[in-house]
Amino acid sequence: MSNRKLCGYDVNGWRDGVARNWVARPGDEEEIGVLRIVEGAVLPEVVRAGDEKAERWIGGAQADLAPHGRGGGWGKFGTLDRRRTVGSLIRDEETAPEMLAAAFTGLAQGASHSVVAIEDTDRTTEPMQERLFAALASARAGKSLLVWRSVLSVLHALNTGMLKDAARDGARIGIIGHVSDGFSIQTLRIRAELRGAHEHLSPERRQVGDCVASQLGYAGLVEAASAQVMSLAPTSRSEHFKSARSIGRLAFGLKTTPEPLRQANGDWDILIPPNALAVPVSKLPGRCMTLLEGCDLVLFESLTEGAVRNELLRHLQAALTVPLTPLPATAVAKGALLAAERHAAGQTVYLDFLPRIATIVQGAEGALSYDLIGDAETLPAGSLYRSPRPARFALMAGQERFQVYLRKETHTKPRKAVIEVGVQSQQSAPVDLWVEQVPAAGRAKILMQAPTLSRQFTVDWDAAEVQDRTWDELLEDLATPPATIPKRLVLPCGMHAWENSPKGPGLIALLDQNARKAGPDWAELATKLAARPFGQYCISSDGQVPAEAPDGALEQLEDLTQRALITVQRMASGAVAPHTAPLKFLTWQFRRCPNEVATLLLDAWDARAHGQTHAFATSAAAWVLIRQGLGRIVKDADQESRALALLLQRPMDAWSWREETAAAAFLLSRSDTCPLSLERAEVDLLGRRVIREFKESVGTEYTRFNYAPFLLVGLLRWRLKSSRAIVAGHDRLADEFISVVEQAIGDISQRAGRVPKLKQVAERWLPILSKTLDELRGSGRDPDLLAAIYDA
Repeated sequence: MSNRKLCGYDVNGWRDGVARNWVARPGDEEEIGVLRIVEGAVLPEVVRAGDEKAERWIGGAQADLAPHGRGGGWGKFGTLDRRRTVGSLIRDEETAPEMLAAAFTGLAQGASHSVVAIEDTDRTTEPMQERLFAALASARAGKSLLVWRSVLSVLHALNTGMLKDAARDGARIGIIGHVSDGFSIQTLRIRAELRGAHEHLSPERRQVGDCVASQLGYAGLVEAASAQVMSLAPTSRSEHFKSARSIGRLAFGLKTTPEPLRQANGDWDILIPPNALAVPVSKLPGRCMTLLEGCDLVLFESLTEGAVRNELLRHLQAALTVPLTPLPATAVAKGALLAAERHAAGQTVYLDFLPRIATIVQGAEGALSYDLIGDAETLPAGSLYRSPRPARFALMAGQERFQVYLRKETHTKPRKAVIEVGVQSQQSAPVDLWVEQVPAAGRAKILMQAPTLSRQFTVDWDAAEVQDRTWDELLEDLATPPATIPKRLVLPCGMHAWENSPKGPGLIALLDQNARKAGPDWAELATKLAARPFGQYCISSDGQVPAEAPDGALEQLEDLTQRALITVQRMASGAVAPHTAPLKFLTWQFRRCPNEVATLLLDAWDARAHGQTHAFATSAAAWVLIRQGLGRIVKDADQESRALALLLQRPMDAWSWREETAAAAFLLSRSDTCPLSLERAEVDLLGRRVIREFKESVGTEYTRFNYAPFLLVGLLRWRLKSSRAIVAGHDRLADEFISVVEQAIGDISQRAGRVPKLKQVAERWLPILSKTLDELRGSGRDPDLLAAIYDA
């Protein structure tokens, strides 16, 4: 240990200090093994010296003496943006590491191991811990550890013999810590472990310290001191009095002396500060004693001294029935140095608990709360905890995303994270969830792994959606397995339509022929793109082409696509006569179609919504192409939302089964983002159209039936947004859907034997409608139901 430089930092923003084990000797020599206490400023600050590339932040005594940021009287150096309080830097989530690092380097530099004290209340958040570690890394503070002030107080008391008979295994030590808003109250256990023939005592922490609000907290004392000093300032020019060092010294019970203060105009005032602080009157709540019941000894830790400390002790002792053992103001810094010694030697510094983290898993008994970090876990500081038994989930075949519910002990509300898998599994795949965390070292890492898919995920707690329901309410709600969600429809592509066949030339040949023509046969090309031999298009509904498609043909396709785009743009502007063939050629390329075409079609929709004509709308058949064509090609979430809005503006009585119903079905069945854009009222409105078309089909030959089931099952994909929506027995719309589907099944079944055309309808639709009932009950058996409807 003799060759290791160790540091114990007490950087708190009120009265900073450091304890280190080396001193500088004349001739730039250092002597290691000598205790050195460096007291920083009271109400410490850091200052910005230099500008732009030469800019750097300075802390410690230099910052306290520097004129930077002290007002206009100091010229360009006096601008307020050149000075920041250390307390604000610790709290500010946007703090740059190098700014806060200056608070550490201004006190000591060059340690191989450093320990930093942190407040033992819920104000010390995990993001704050991460900011401190970033600052320590910037300060090059060596191997660093954050340790609670309560723990460091006990370590100092152990080392100095202040615990007396309480220095034994199982002893319960109370610690009252002085903090910003009042006092923190914590109780620690002493734990013993044998190291050879020696007993090693360490504090054990099992909960977050309680904060008891009081005007006697540091903030209240500083406020009182500031009021006393400001009362001495001239009423017309008092701004410079706010920066008086006497405010902090008065608040912390330190000796004050006359102090020169510079005005904004460069003139000086001499402050003759009060000799003593008028300590605020504040009665402590009775629960202070309740929190400390059963303690063998109670320590009091404060950065104050003199009369202020004596007054605090008098107030506290009046509220307690146990005697207080006061610690010196340097106790935490010295305890941090002891902790650094233990850390460097590989000894246990202290034992800490980790805030509980739980998730929800589905077991044989339904939804269960599953602890990823249990309430009995404590481990040595600096040690990595990993959930001993990961939570296991099952990813269903074809499932591309799933939800994870999480609860943290440090947060009042649970959260829901949506995990994007990034690949479709052909079969059920296990997914493990676990937590990794080091005590007092920032946020836990919440990790997931799907081994069979070679996928790993990190769950972002901060990005997860806050839930309004309690954990128990979530468990109750999830007791029933979530409803199944039909898979997004993806129509596959293949080479069959690209290649020549007995029925005629394939797309490769047609592209080659038309690429050389001044006027391509758009109708011929569109017919080939719309062909589906062996269930495969030339281009998939996601806009993908077969891997085997030759590069030359793809170049010709791209060239013809651009020529067709120019043609339809000229048609839209009225430069050429409208014709549906080039539009068909473009829209049968599905999502490979240029986005500009979707914009042109939406303009046609918009024109119709406002009672205007459009160049594309040459006939009723043209409107089928305009509606269905957009449903095939749209791939932008904003365009999907605009399309749905325009559809819902049109009265349902004016809808056509081949136009609006088909377009809505296409949009909802082929996209994962489109269902998410719907609100419940819009789902119900679309549901009314589905119910109407089902009822209108009863008693007919079901020749206009194709898109109503398509839209119904597409609406069930709204469960992506609300996982338990449209489930029979829980949702009135689902119950109405069940009713009309059963009516259609009954009608087709009864008439199939005596109406010849209905026999084929029954063979096609009865199995699909039966599976639709399963989906409506939340327990679908065929995730590819939309594909089955498309093939019907």
